[in-house]
Amino acid sequence: MSKDSGQAPIGQAFDAGHEIVIVGVPKSDVPEDSPEFHNCDAMGCGSFSHVLYRFPKPLQTLERQMSLDIEANALKWIADTIAADKAKGCYGHVEEEVVAEFNKYRKNDPQGSPMAHAQSAMHECAHQ
Repeated sequence: MSKDSGQAPIGQAFDAGHEIVIVGVPKSDVPEDSPEFHNCDAMGCGSFSHVLYRFPKPLQTLERQMSLDIEANALKWIADTIAADKAKGCYGHVEEEVVAEFNKYRKNDPQGSPMAHAQSAMHECAHQ
């Protein structure tokens, strides 16, 4: 965490396709154990700026519901596949790891297929 540089806390807003990203200078007087402490890893900061907020763009209601349903089905497929494997005595995946990887794919390619992202996440997180 850097010291306050005297800059305004809110720098710029960017249209990142599926979300609006606000960059700027995080508060420097927040203790590290506070939930308000700025975490660059969690916020996805770049090397030139700090991400302060990420706001998903509102979609039309039907389009948004369809998108959520498809994503929910992909997450259900992950859980069901892991449960079926465990029932057969195969413990090659940890659901939390697969879901975290799935979320990375969705964040990096929000227009991509949720099912393809689910399959890629399963492959990426397979324990030997």
